[in-house]
Amino acid sequence: MRPLTRLKSNYDFAAGKIGTVAMLVVIAGIVLRIAGWLGGRNLWLDEVRIAANIIDRSWSGLLSPLEFAQSAPVLFLISVKACVSVFGLSEQPFRLVPLLASLAQLLIFWRLSSRILPPLAGLIAIAFCAFSERLLYYAQELKQYSTESLVTTLLIYLALRWFDEPENKRARWLLAGAGTVCILFSHTAVFALCGVMGAALALPAAKRSLLFIPKNFLLFGLCWGPLFLANYHWVIAGNFQDEVMINYWANTYPGVPFDAAGLAHWTGLLAELIRYHELPWRTTQALIILAVPGLFWLLRKRDVPLLIVLFPIALYWAAGMVHKAPFFGRLVIFLHPVIILGFVLSLAESCRLGVRLRLEKIMAVGCLLLGLYVLGKQFTALPKATDPNLVVEALTRVKRDARPGDVVYVSSPAVPTHRVYAKTMPYPSGLTVVEGRRIVNWQSAPLQPAMGLVDRDAFIADLKQLNPEAKRIWLVLNRFRHLRDKVPSDLKAIWSVDPLLIWQGENTELYLVELSHPSR
Repeated sequence: MRPLTRLKSNYDFAAGKIGTVAMLVVIAGIVLRIAGWLGGRNLWLDEVRIAANIIDRSWSGLLSPLEFAQSAPVLFLISVKACVSVFGLSEQPFRLVPLLASLAQLLIFWRLSSRILPPLAGLIAIAFCAFSERLLYYAQELKQYSTESLVTTLLIYLALRWFDEPENKRARWLLAGAGTVCILFSHTAVFALCGVMGAALALPAAKRSLLFIPKNFLLFGLCWGPLFLANYHWVIAGNFQDEVMINYWANTYPGVPFDAAGLAHWTGLLAELIRYHELPWRTTQALIILAVPGLFWLLRKRDVPLLIVLFPIALYWAAGMVHKAPFFGRLVIFLHPVIILGFVLSLAESCRLGVRLRLEKIMAVGCLLLGLYVLGKQFTALPKATDPNLVVEALTRVKRDARPGDVVYVSSPAVPTHRVYAKTMPYPSGLTVVEGRRIVNWQSAPLQPAMGLVDRDAFIADLKQLNPEAKRIWLVLNRFRHLRDKVPSDLKAIWSVDPLLIWQGENTELYLVELSHPSR
């Protein structure tokens, strides 16, 4: 049996029978990711906000803070803009970078799991990753979360290769170079990089001396430090000065658990993180209890893989406590791979301890049942988008019915969506289009229970000044399909891809057009 405390780790079960099953699981994960990407559902709200920044800005303009309360790594934005420039304005090119990142993440995770986990445990971890509902979803969304997950997985894999061979200059330089690029590709790369250094410092002195020597510290510091500081100053720091982001993430920081309220919030966020395994809560609780002995045993032995996967979690939590890292759903997707690895590592070690207690058969059956459960449950819980083309259908009808001289008013929240899709399907010539103008006391949700308008007469009069001869005014609003059940029953009629005549005057008709986004 291999020693529990290992500086070199390589189970490499890829060639065995379980390795064949793992390969089939990976292939299934790849097929599901590509199938979702080919579906081409319309861009979601945050996606169109990113897309609007990409298509409206020059290459150098992507270095400036983004509009519409958005933030994304510089290289991610540049990569997406390159795809759109080559393949055109449509959903698939916009989402090509997240797809490729998710595919690469799965392949690297497959290799990583085979190095540090026993065969059956590795298969369970790969199944978690391949069929993860969140990783599948963000493989087909124009956000940086799948690239951040890739960066974390890649850096941990490269760090373990370097830990295996401390004197291998190629492995050391590969980690240094990859870390440098990843800083510009992921806002969260710093947690994985600092986690590597933290894990090296936590090793016993004899092993630490092989890794954390002055020349390595200097190399990594010169490669990563200045670039991170520059990226933080020019790109990340603005997020903490944006009023919209400050308010949105205000309640997502764990805080320091010095009192009962703080402890409750802290443990609540921990529960949210654990639920990223997407197992039922009772099942998760039972598995956590089983994993605790293995976790403490590996920590006591300063197990290298466990240290590397735990340090990024600890560092992100510390950053959250000082309000520098919002701890919220999709923002911690980058931790998903390390959570899976840490959890399965601990569970596998508990099984090994159980073998010593003559519980080998019980543990083996339990692991087999867990593996089958993951393969079945995760596969049946795949994300499904409904109403995939609502935005395109709505604008197609406007394009069909609008005539020269009509006025199209786009409310402020609908500007990003309209800006992106109006470029792919231009209006007929002769229309007057006004984007995001606030006229009178107009708000983003102007409909009242009686379907009247706030300051309607003044609003229409202002629009008529743009074109006194206009016979029709098209009012474009944003709506979200997942809110359908939360609105009063007398407003549900407005959910339609067909323009709705909501007011008719002597010489003017006012139509409502809803750019409803697909359900997530």
